[in-house]
Amino acid sequence: MKLDVVIYSKTTAIGLFWFANWYDSPTIMFIYEAHNYAGNNSDKWENASLEKIKAFAEKSIYNENLVLKIKDSLIVCDYISADLFKSVAKIFADVYTVNFFENRKIIYTDLIKCCQVEGAWLIIENLKDSENEEDKHEAFMCLKILAEELNIGIAYHQLAYFYQEGIGVDKNDEKVLPLMKKAAELGDKEAKEWINRSSSKKS
Repeated sequence: MKLDVVIYSKTTAIGLFWFANWYDSPTIMFIYEAHNYAGNNSDKWENASLEKIKAFAEKSIYNENLVLKIKDSLIVCDYISADLFKSVAKIFADVYTVNFFENRKIIYTDLIKCCQVEGAWLIIENLKDSENEEDKHEAFMCLKILAEELNIGIAYHQLAYFYQEGIGVDKNDEKVLPLMKKAAELGDKEAKEWINRSSSKKS
């Protein structure tokens, strides 16, 4: 599963996904800039990096003006504001049928691989806060991807918390310390503090 749409210009690409179960308009899941990839050389950007980024979505649309409007007023994890909704909604309507968003099965573990980290955390937090146990398990599985595939310290920390509290997975206190140690190794300060507090209690 991919994001819905990438709207791009000569120097910027914005990825959108419409979580109809959570929000009334599409959410920004990434904003990539050419200068982060090719020294702001737009020719290299379009020929290499941009093509890879466009592949994160089902549909890509070139629209310089819309990219500027979105980038000037919104950031990753924001949903499209009312003043921009009409333009974005038309793009989505040209690609998808009316009932598509309400009826589709979202594969969250695929989506987070198409997002910037901030977008991935948005997905995980929404799933974790759900009353549905299947959603909580999806949050756990997404965390495992951030931890094991992307090697993000705070993801290991959160995995430890999920195991400790039994969120989306059976409680397992034996897994907590090794995961906290891994998070600390990757620079997570709160994990280091947790380990220090645990050591103090034992001594």
